[in-house]
Amino acid sequence: MTTLDGQLYAAEATGIAGAIRRRQLGPPWYLLSVVLILVFMYIGGEMEAFLSRGSDANGRLLGSLIGAAVGAPVYFRLARWLFRRQFRARLAARGLGMAYPVHIEIGDDLVQEVGSVTQRAQWSCVTELFRAGGYWVFLAQSCPIVVPRRLFVDADSERDFLGQALTRMSPAARKMSPQATAAAGPKGPGSS
Repeated sequence: MTTLDGQLYAAEATGIAGAIRRRQLGPPWYLLSVVLILVFMYIGGEMEAFLSRGSDANGRLLGSLIGAAVGAPVYFRLARWLFRRQFRARLAARGLGMAYPVHIEIGDDLVQEVGSVTQRAQWSCVTELFRAGGYWVFLAQSCPIVVPRRLFVDADSERDFLGQALTRMSPAARKMSPQATAAAGPKGPGSS
């Protein structure tokens, strides 16, 4: 049995939510198509205004496009910061802490204990192990189990952990986990 212990902080992994969502749902084509439709509708409206009013609307169209190009990245960065801040404020209002002890165990099952909450997954439902930012993420029936990389004392302990996890995962799950397989190196599944 392999274990890791440390601390997990409230909302610390929100930055990798997009990577987890992409693994769960695939590429965001639907969302992108909706955004593109709205953008084209807006551009169409601005083009109509330009054609009917002359050059005054041209500046409005260019200004709108520049505003969207600059505003969207700023908005998403600000939204993440605001979400984290509001989430932590809600936890504090409920009397909950900002840091929780985390215990991760690789044994007969994959177990993660965060504070007083335990999540247990049979290895047969683990479909993937991938790296997202400073975390390793197991997907177990599409539920993420997040392992902060800072919990490993050194590169060897990280390789050993990944190797232990990969040996318990199904061949199909290992195939879906090329980052973990590469990071485990020669200590990965099938080596002694």
